[in-house]
Amino acid sequence: MIRSESSPRLSILIPVFNWDVTRLVESLRSEIEKAGIREIVELKCFDDASTDWQVREANRKLFADDSRSWEEYREFFANQGRAKIRLDLAAAAKGEWLLFMDADVIPDSKEFLKIYIDEIEKDSADAICGGTGYSQRALTGSQYDFYLYLVAKAGQSNAALRNTVPWQMLLTSNMLVKREVFQELPFDSRFVCYGYEDQEWGIRVKNAYRLRHIDNTVSHLGLQTKAELYRKMRESIGNYDLLRQWHPREFAETSISLVENFFSRLSISMLSRLDLLFEKVYFLLDRPYSVVYICYQLNKAVLLAMTKKRRATSADL
Repeated sequence: MIRSESSPRLSILIPVFNWDVTRLVESLRSEIEKAGIREIVELKCFDDASTDWQVREANRKLFADDSRSWEEYREFFANQGRAKIRLDLAAAAKGEWLLFMDADVIPDSKEFLKIYIDEIEKDSADAICGGTGYSQRALTGSQYDFYLYLVAKAGQSNAALRNTVPWQMLLTSNMLVKREVFQELPFDSRFVCYGYEDQEWGIRVKNAYRLRHIDNTVSHLGLQTKAELYRKMRESIGNYDLLRQWHPREFAETSISLVENFFSRLSISMLSRLDLLFEKVYFLLDRPYSVVYICYQLNKAVLLAMTKKRRATSADL
């Protein structure tokens, strides 16, 4: 790709929904200013119809100074969804490389952008994931402890582990990709609810390009309570089912696929009873987390089995 003199090397793209992005943006501004890389970067932050007006005002104030020509803040008044808002950001970007970041993260390294720029110079991959950690945890209540247990099980902070199944460990909270790759393989806007749009995209990328994980983590500040985590898990089942339909070979590689196949032999009425049972146990148990985790995963497998059976039933009608 030929780059014009006016186009940046790197576009930092941040979708926002009900989150004050001040801490992240100020961290990025600080590195950009200290490293003297304003000429090769741009930062775009799009608000996806936030309903919290205090957050909107805070973010408007953050970007009120228009002296930084390399920044853009834009608000949408109808929610686009997790995949579509990132497509909008990418369409507005001018950089050769796109760095997607969630609003509720903060870089763990003071040379966060430099590490990515060095990878760009080395041409080490076509898409690069830096990983997520929790070394800068902001929310300290015990109600978030199970969430931390769950993400620790996933191993998101360990690049070597993530590279064993690169698509499954891909998160758009901290991901760099060549612009031309993203233009050829964009996120699928049919993913309108929560979850799995990044993993589905990762499958397509790893099948056609070089997908690599490195240690350049961000800390996730927006932790979830046990109840919020469960609600989002249920919300994500439809998207997980889409991934399963479109990529059965990769889904078969997951640990949940065998359990889901077993549950698929049961009737919908039996699955509904198991769903209620696992939900009840999940909320009754506080410890040990290992047992809560098993209950959580079994409930997810039951919901996937129910979704597949209902879809098959609808197709037969």
